[in-house]
Amino acid sequence: MAAPEVTELNTPLYQRVGENLYQLHVQTTAEQVKMKNAEQGDSSVQQEIETLRGKLDNILSASDAMVFKGVVNQDSDIAAADYQAGWTYKVGTAGTYKGQKCEVGDLIVCVKDHADSAADSDWTVVQTNIDGAVTGPESAADGNLPAFDGATGRIIRDSALRTADVSDAVAKKHEHANRTDVLDKLSTQDGELLFDGKRINDGLVEVASAANIDAIPENLRDGGLLIIAPALGA
Repeated sequence: MAAPEVTELNTPLYQRVGENLYQLHVQTTAEQVKMKNAEQGDSSVQQEIETLRGKLDNILSASDAMVFKGVVNQDSDIAAADYQAGWTYKVGTAGTYKGQKCEVGDLIVCVKDHADSAADSDWTVVQTNIDGAVTGPESAADGNLPAFDGATGRIIRDSALRTADVSDAVAKKHEHANRTDVLDKLSTQDGELLFDGKRINDGLVEVASAANIDAIPENLRDGGLLIIAPALGA
């Protein structure tokens, strides 16, 4: 006897209870519900769900997608367990999150799925609050001073000036060739400036002249010389 031809028929199922009919919704599992896959082969809802999940995970992984989880105002607002790579939080209150100092608007991104224990290293911070940030070259000489490149105030370059050279130039600027002969001999006493122990600009002179020995000039310094001018016609 030949096998009968099987024809699929979609129809609702009812049960009579007295004079009433009740539509039955038979409990099934996703594995029991049959369907065609993308290649029109036999499959089930369960198999197709698992296939779809795998494809979605691959898409998210390939695009390095981030999943926004909300705004946080303290470190404890961030998931402490069962977090997944790509989970992203936005900082609403400045503070320390996952061991890193954050400002309002910064993003905290999970870079590693939660394993046996939580770790701050599972997270990274993407700084978004960078008003006035300064950028520089890819490399520079160690010990050189930076200089602004252009007039924006946001780009710096290597000035080619070494810190040690600048310090040396400043030191030499304050050196004087006559330091020993002049500067080191200057001092003060009782509010007056002295040079080599003697008063400067005190109005006294080293040499003076007078008509006779009885008229000693008041501005003659102690130890100074007095010249007696002879009287004319004497």
